[in-house]
Amino acid sequence: MRELSPAWSPDGKQIAFYSDATGEYELYLLENREDAVPRQVTRGSAAWKYAAEWSPPRSTHLVYSDRTMKLWLVDVSTDRQTAIDEATAEEIRDYSFSPDGDWIAYSKTSPNYQSALWLYQISTGKNNRSPTPLSLTATQHSAAMASISFPIQPRLQPHFQQLRVRLSLQ
Repeated sequence: MRELSPAWSPDGKQIAFYSDATGEYELYLLENREDAVPRQVTRGSAAWKYAAEWSPPRSTHLVYSDRTMKLWLVDVSTDRQTAIDEATAEEIRDYSFSPDGDWIAYSKTSPNYQSALWLYQISTGKNNRSPTPLSLTATQHSAAMASISFPIQPRLQPHFQQLRVRLSLQ
């Protein structure tokens, strides 16, 4: 049995991790107490999962993505999973919660391989492309944008075989 990608909840009460105890990697939660037994959260996984991230400040949700190109939100009190978005070109691999835990910022690649920033609001269940989501007030937008902290990785298009750089020293 293999266990990997542990993540402490912000309140320190639980650890989220993946285990292949069932034969496929599934998400588990382990309470931070002696003699705790891991609780299986996901079942019937069809694809590899990427690292889960906890919501601050109350540790009520987890977000993760998988190789089906979906971004998933998990309510840890009910184990309910919701697919909050699905990519069409590449997997969603970077996501981050806002400090109040109500927003998830993530980048999603379009069919033309240009990535764009998206925001999902847990309380409304709606996602919007940023930087100007129409459903946000200026104050909400500023707060959501100020809380974003994830890297957007540059990618070379598949047709490039070489990259030449000329350097001139003067």
